[in-house]
Formats: sequence, C-alpha cells, structure tokens
Amino acid sequence: MVDTVVGMCYHARELSFGEEHEVVQYSLRRGVRWVPLIVVLGILGVWYFKTMAPGMSSLQVGGWTDAAAMQVVGSYWGIAHSPGYPLYTVLSNIFSRIAGMLGSVPEPAWRVGFFSLASGLIALGLFYSILLKLKVHPVLASATALLLDAGATFWFYAVTAEVYMLNLLLILLSLRLALAWKDATRERGYLIALGVVLGALAVHHRTGLLVAPVLLAWMLISRRDGWRAWLGRAGWLIAGGVPVLLLYLYLPLTATLNREWTRIYGDASDPGTFWFIVLSREWWGLVKMPSSLSEVWDRLAWLASQQSAELLGPVLAGLGVAGLLATARHSLLIGGVAAVFAVFGIFYGVDDLNSMLIPLTAMLAIGVALLAQKAIDLFTGRVLKGRWTEHLLAVGAAALLVFLGLPSAAATAERVDQSADTVGVDMVEALRILAEDGTPLSVIAEGNTPLAIV
Repeated sequence: MVDTVVGMCYHARELSFGEEHEVVQYSLRRGVRWVPLIVVLGILGVWYFKTMAPGMSSLQVGGWTDAAAMQVVGSYWGIAHSPGYPLYTVLSNIFSRIAGMLGSVPEPAWRVGFFSLASGLIALGLFYSILLKLKVHPVLASATALLLDAGATFWFYAVTAEVYMLNLLLILLSLRLALAWKDATRERGYLIALGVVLGALAVHHRTGLLVAPVLLAWMLISRRDGWRAWLGRAGWLIAGGVPVLLLYLYLPLTATLNREWTRIYGDASDPGTFWFIVLSREWWGLVKMPSSLSEVWDRLAWLASQQSAELLGPVLAGLGVAGLLATARHSLLIGGVAAVFAVFGIFYGVDDLNSMLIPLTAMLAIGVALLAQKAIDLFTGRVLKGRWTEHLLAVGAAALLVFLGLPSAAATAERVDQSADTVGVDMVEALRILAEDGTPLSVIAEGNTPLAIV
C-alpha cells in the first residue's frame, strides 16, 4: 500500500485523463484487498476488548507476569525491571495520556493494557501486509491472521500489559520495510527507516535484534552488487539506529526527577545501577544453556510441541516449516528469522520463553500461507486455469483455516479471559481508602510485580 502511494506520487504529473482513470481503478482494486483485514481486526478487536482485565492486573489469570509492574511504570514514568524497556515505557505513557484526553476512558492501568491490545492489532495488520507483499491472496492472508491469533500465547499478551506485542510489531515492521526496500529504486529512505526500527528493537526487547544478522545477510544476497554497496547500506542502517539508542537516557533522567517515587525499579542515575538494569538479565543465571546433545534434543522436542500448540497442532506447524523451505526466494528472510528464533528457543532456557517465541509462531504462520498459495498457483497454472479459480481455491483454503481456527480462538478466549479478574482493582481501591484516612502504607509486591500501588 505504501509502495503504491509513493509510486503514484512520483508519476502524478505525467498522467493524462485516461491514465488518471486507470490509476483510480487500480487504487480501488488495491484498496479492496484490505477489506478482509478490516473485518478480521474488527472481530478480534471486540473479542480482545471483552477479555481484558478491568484495571490493575493480578496473578489470578495466566500465572506469573509483569503486567502490574508495567501498568505502573507505563502510567507514571517509572523504570521497569531489566533491561529497563525505555521505549515501551515512553510509548505507553504517551498512549495512556492521549487515551485519557478522550474522555470516559478508564483508569491509567487499563489504558496501558489497551496499549498492548492496540499494538497486537497493528502487528496483525503488518502481518497481513507482509503476506500481501509475498503475493498471498487477501482472503487467505486474513484467515492466516486468525490462525496466528488463535494461539494462547499471542492472545494472552495482546490483552495483558506486557512488552511482547510491541516487540512483535517492531519485528514485523522491520520485515515489511526490508521487503519494500528490495523493490525500491530509491533505497536510502527505506534503509534509514529500517535502521530506526532496529534501534527501537535494541532499546525495547533485545530478542528483536535477532533479526539484524538475517536482514544484513538477506541484503547481501538479494542485491548482489558487491561488498562496498552492502557496507554502504549497513552504514545507513547504523545512521538510522544509533540516535534511537539515546532513549536509554530516559532511565537516568526519570530516576533523577523521581527519586522519592516507589515506581522506580532502581536508581538508574547511578552508572553501576544503570548498567545493571540494562545488562543484568544476561548475567543473573536465568539463561540455562543445554549441557549435552540429549538436552538439546529435549529442548528441540519441547520447541516443536510448544509451536504445535500455538498453531493448532503439529500438522500446521509442520506445514509452516515446509512452506518456508518450499519458497526459496523467501526462505532466507522469513525462514532465516524463524531459524534464529528456533535456535534461541533451544539455547535460551528462561521461564517465560513462550512469550519470546511469538515471532517464531508468526513466521511459521507465514509459511503455512506461502505453502497454501504455492499449491493454489501450481493448480491454477497446470490443472484448471480460469479467472475465478484462484479466488475459489483461496476462499476454500481460508475457510478451512477459519474452520480450524475459530473453535480454538473461542477456547483460547475463555482460557485467558481476564474480564472478571478484579483482585488487583479491589486491592487498589482498598489501599486508596486507607491512604485517604492517613493510614501509613508500604508497597505490596511479589518479585518485581507490584499487586497494587496507590
């Protein structure tokens, strides 16, 4: 869509009346491609909304999360646990305040949760846009978005105040910009924008940086014009990304301005504490590397089981892998991202690993769509040619995915539903009443997850 608009702007002065009419018709046809996405996002948006927590999150649904902590720092310019998440904190605070200006929007804690919902829907839009760029039929692309959504991990973090939907959004945006760059005649703007996104990933959740080596390798192979040109492109990526790293200065700045607040994880104005916050996760002993080949195999089996659960079973997960391998021109970019996250899943053994593997699920879902589209193209090219054959086959494949995905989505919605989880809300209200009476209070927390802060 963006590529089309830019191209039309370049040639607008050269169009005759007849050509202008053709451009209008072409734009309308391309606009219609987004209708299936609008329908899917509308349905999912309402569904997500109904399963959100009513306010401050507790530990009643989904087990251990940092949701309450993120609701606090995302509302009151705090500092989150390592690695600090300055981008998420700044964006969620801005979003919360803009939402608060709209009138009857609930409390700040709810708005931060809604930021995750909005990020998840935008991520699905980028997911759909990538599939269109890869020549997947719009109806099939929208059904594949539903397939991705049906997984419990995706849905849970789309309605929970957490960092993972923004992480997925940035990863998908980097892939979409990379695909646009490949076909662009004026590449510098795309490279700078891509560098900005990679910088944003660096100051958000560092798993997003796993895409950087894949992008660099893909750029070298997709445009085989020499090392000098490739190094020049890498330079533009760095030029776009380095300024974004200045967002880390938010941590010492907010610590300096808010020393008396309990919403600060650590005094980041102290250099030693700053680097502890930024780097400590990698040195806390949370990373458990496999010590033997048998343990590697066990983790690979766990990874296969985990992704199968997210994609409605081992068949679709296997088809996703096959789709990435069968479409050679996309295997290095999309398949490369899937490969690095798979390796990450095997060698990075932390408790909340499921949440960090959502990008892997997205890549496998793209593989499912690519394989289905390849089968449709082969059938229409060799067996049954006709104007409507591709549309009918795409609708049939999409109907099958919807048939499989809707029951799973309904079960997921029931399982992760937080709409009745009022424990945190009730506790906040009780503490507010005590505070108004002048009762001395201290922070209530478990780990780094405050259950209630007034």
